[in-house]
Order: sequence, then C-alpha cells, then structure tokens
Amino acid sequence: MQSLVADPKINVGVGNVTFEPGCRNNWHIHHDGYQLLLVTGGEGWYQEEGKTAQFLKPGDVVVTHLNDDVLFGEVWSRESELSPRDRSMITCASLMTQGVPQLEAHLKMAKQNGVTKEEIVELITHVAFYTGWPKAWSAFNLAKEIFDEA
Repeated sequence: MQSLVADPKINVGVGNVTFEPGCRNNWHIHHDGYQLLLVTGGEGWYQEEGKTAQFLKPGDVVVTHLNDDVLFGEVWSRESELSPRDRSMITCASLMTQGVPQLEAHLKMAKQNGVTKEEIVELITHVAFYTGWPKAWSAFNLAKEIFDEA
C-alpha cells in the first residue's frame, strides 16, 4: 500500500492499493472500526462475511464497519500460532513505526499480556534504528507512563 497522506499529524490512514487480476484477498483493517473503499479504476467483486457480494466499478464507494470481534476474536484468539504476548510485541513494534495513537492502547494490552518494561524498552530501542528517534522518544514516553503505573 502506498500512503497518500504524508503529514504525520493527520491521524488517518489513506492509501492506494492495487490488486492483480483474479486475486483473492482477506483484507481487513480496524482503525476506528471502519474502512472506506473508493474505486478509482478497474472492476471486481467485494464481499463482507455474511453479506451478498457487490460488483464494484470506478466511482463506487463502500463503507465497511469492522468491529473488535474480528480482530480480537478471530486474529488474537489463535494462540496456538502466536501467544498474546508475542502478538503484543509485534503489534507495538508495527504501531510505533507508524506513529499512530493506537500505540497507547496496545502498550497497555502488552503489559496485560505479560510483556515487561525491560522488553518494551528493548523493543523500542531496536525499532528506533528503523523508524527514527522522534517516534522512539514518543514511544518511550508512552511506555514510561504505562509501565510505571501501579
């Protein structure tokens, strides 16, 4: 996905996504529980689980509502694949690189899932080399608030 909004102060994920002909995708995103599809070229089918498939062409707009049941019910419950602790580490690293506000909630969840303060410090330090120190310092400040709470 190519980002279409370069300003990090704007808290919205906007991207340009291209799908190859004949592809099948299990795409999902959960920012604020919605996804907006603006069809700008080509045509194809879109279907949400339990709903009728829709044929899409340029100019069509689809607004989906994706709730936490999908993310936390279907994805996070696969503990035989990755533990909640490991998922939290991966999620925090990813959100840190993006500099998004969801990092705070996921740092709290990481703490609940058994991630230690020392592990978060190491995660932030390591990821800082790839994402940059400004995002790292923001993440350090959030982690300090969350992991120093009683």
